[in-house]
Amino acid sequence: MKNFSNSYQKFILGLDEINYAVDHHINEFINDIEKCYNDELTKTVEYILSLKGKRVIVMISGPSASGKTTTALMLREKLKSYGSGAALISLDNFYRDRNEYQLEENGLIDYESPDALDIQAFKNCMADLLEKGYCDMPTFNFIEKRPNPKKSHIELRENEIAIIEGIHGLNPVFTKGLPDESVVRIYISVKQGISDYNGQVISNQEIRLIRRLVRDYDKRKSDPENTLTMWKNVCKGQTTFIYPFKRTSDITINSLHLYELGVMKNIAIPLLKQIQEDSPVFKNAFLLISTLERFHSINAELVPNSSMIREFIGKSIYED
Repeated sequence: MKNFSNSYQKFILGLDEINYAVDHHINEFINDIEKCYNDELTKTVEYILSLKGKRVIVMISGPSASGKTTTALMLREKLKSYGSGAALISLDNFYRDRNEYQLEENGLIDYESPDALDIQAFKNCMADLLEKGYCDMPTFNFIEKRPNPKKSHIELRENEIAIIEGIHGLNPVFTKGLPDESVVRIYISVKQGISDYNGQVISNQEIRLIRRLVRDYDKRKSDPENTLTMWKNVCKGQTTFIYPFKRTSDITINSLHLYELGVMKNIAIPLLKQIQEDSPVFKNAFLLISTLERFHSINAELVPNSSMIREFIGKSIYED
């Protein structure tokens, strides 16, 4: 299987060019970025469909706030538009019962570890999908922290696709023993930061942090200070469980949307300003505010409801 991991879309526009486009050609700028992302997904779908004559499992992985969930939904809709059925499956449904976990030294459960998932149950389901065209998949109750008694019946006809989304999607323990020619591995992340003539303005990791900050407050009512405080551990988990496998992907997708910080600054800056000076993360918040203020503001209403960026700012057509 061909490996595209070093051929993702790279952008060359810097901060000054971005701000100029925002001030003078905002609608065209947004449309161009959206078209670019859509074209990347089209190429991805065409590659998946080139594997004719078999059912295919697509494993999608990426770090927090990379846009995995909406991109998986976008791929499903695009596959359907090509006449191919597609089932979307979350790896989160394979979490084990909380009573089966071995607690860490601090007495907590490490939900970031692949061992938190029932790996064998996942492999059995995928083998059944590929060989028989159906499986009975567990579903997980996140309130009770245990699998639901009733399973979900999934069917795939010949030539149909199963899209599996989760942070451990590229970990080989989940696909070992499955026919490699029937597995497509996709890595998605913000693959670059944004620079100006003096150097880097904001890193790719900081862009994901801004996304996470905005989404957590909107979807989970999470305190912005809490998001900044836990970010270090989030990144530690990514370094341990995701990054070692990213080069094994067949396709890499750069989810950076060059205009996104102009939109998110309007939400993120007021949230960051809530953090008090005596907070351990106050300096981080101050630096992020200073960085975001350099991006010219964009009205969120200009962002298409079909955009992946809507995963973070809300009003996505893909939301339940």
